[in-house]
Amino acid sequence: MSTEFASREQFMALKNRRYDVVESLGIKFRIQSLSEAEKSAFETEVYFDGEKRRRERMLNAKRKLVILCLVDEAGAALLDDDDVSELGEVDGVVISAIYDAAFIHCGFAKGDVDNLAKKNSAETPDGGSLSE
Repeated sequence: MSTEFASREQFMALKNRRYDVVESLGIKFRIQSLSEAEKSAFETEVYFDGEKRRRERMLNAKRKLVILCLVDEAGAALLDDDDVSELGEVDGVVISAIYDAAFIHCGFAKGDVDNLAKKNSAETPDGGSLSE
């Protein structure tokens, strides 16, 4: 077993995007990783951006992550923030497949999101907790 650890230069060189392929309903989709700055901005927007419209942000969280991560073969974004509402009409199994893969691919941990949701408890339209 090697005892050599990464140098500062090796660590700071880890700035390249990673890509993965997700398949749902027979269609292949390409997702990209997020930088730490992009990941933190997503978390802040969804979980910490004050009380205003918190429920709407939580309900749109899956769609927002799909928008951030879904790319074409060249790595260009397929969607933008204007597509949030329309994504609500896309088959839920497709959005969930892309979201679940992107969630893991970008380094989110289920426990972290559950804790954030509890700290920022908001109610769903049916009165339940978003962290359930």
